[in-house]
Amino acid sequence: MKFAVESVLAQSITSWELIISDNCSEEDYRGYLALIGHSGNRVIRPAAPLVTADNWNHALGQAAGEYVIVIEDGDVLAPEGLTTLKAVIEAHDRPDAIFSAAYQYVYPGALPRLPRGYLATVTPSAALRKAQGASELLAETRRFYAEQGMRFRRAFGFNSQYLTWKKSFIDSLAHLGPFFQSPCPHYYASLVTMRTAPRVIANPKPCIIIGTSPKSCGPLGNPEPARPAYVDTIRTALPQAEQALQLPGDSRYRNWLVANLAVYQKLPELFPKRVSLWRYRAVQILWMAHRFYAAAGPDHKATVGTLPKPEQRLFNRLAIRFQLGKRAGRSLKRLYATLFDHPALGLVRARVHRFGTHTDVLDALAWLSVRHDIPLRLLQAIPRRVLALRRRLRGGPRQLSAP
Repeated sequence: MKFAVESVLAQSITSWELIISDNCSEEDYRGYLALIGHSGNRVIRPAAPLVTADNWNHALGQAAGEYVIVIEDGDVLAPEGLTTLKAVIEAHDRPDAIFSAAYQYVYPGALPRLPRGYLATVTPSAALRKAQGASELLAETRRFYAEQGMRFRRAFGFNSQYLTWKKSFIDSLAHLGPFFQSPCPHYYASLVTMRTAPRVIANPKPCIIIGTSPKSCGPLGNPEPARPAYVDTIRTALPQAEQALQLPGDSRYRNWLVANLAVYQKLPELFPKRVSLWRYRAVQILWMAHRFYAAAGPDHKATVGTLPKPEQRLFNRLAIRFQLGKRAGRSLKRLYATLFDHPALGLVRARVHRFGTHTDVLDALAWLSVRHDIPLRLLQAIPRRVLALRRRLRGGPRQLSAP
């Protein structure tokens, strides 16, 4: 979180407030902020640890600014991110929400398949990939995005870091309950925003760096279990919702189902196509078929035997496709894409930047601040290379600095 504070202090715009929700951690945030001495910093601490949605709502309830940005542990504002947002807000008559591209920084060692980490520019929708500048995201496009999300397809990025909300828009939805709901508050808030906000501006310029450290691997990396009491409130949102909730599978996609059911329960008139429970079952069966084929355990047959007959038949067909694909040496990614990602829009796109040796997100911030100034960029890389050389000469394990 200290990196996030530093990134806010580095902004040329100074009219902001930073609310840090200390969710009963052991860090001395108040002492740290006292050393900084900026009047816009505040720390709030609940009496007991809160789940993510409640923690965010707790902080949101203390906010007094006109616009709201969610900065999670590991995230930082991009260089002049607030300046970019201010320009968009003023040029577009203070919209209800801004949907922006973002940078993503992955710490070395955070992802086993990419041990060196990376920095990338992420464009979370086709509209942002095509945009030459900030422009209004049409209501028809946003409706399509939200409906695809309710069908368990990713037509746009759900991360809350992509969105900047006008506080008055958030307040206008008070009749729906807390703004952040479900074990996937990203998903709930993004779907509700896309479907209900009068005006959303698509901004192709990144304003935030989404950080992934060894301690935090994103909203789907370490899924937060859905509270039984909350699940009980949405069990009857649709016929057969109870059966879908009981289906075995990946808890990440179950959380997505819980978020979708919560959205539909609050706004049934805006989603006439409802939540696609059939596609949810297909998603979970696909996950099971892949998991059991890759590492079948003793509970394989027993688990499959608990499935309804239609799901068993789908499982068997998918398992055969995995087997044939492996024998032919084909990638299984295309099979996943046919279920998860809308074919007309494709995946959320990421363009990786090569910026040399790096240790933490501050290295990414420093590189981005001079990326268009080649001499400064080369000079800046020297200290990072020297540190990397010292680590290799010592022969010790790499020490990571995590937020």
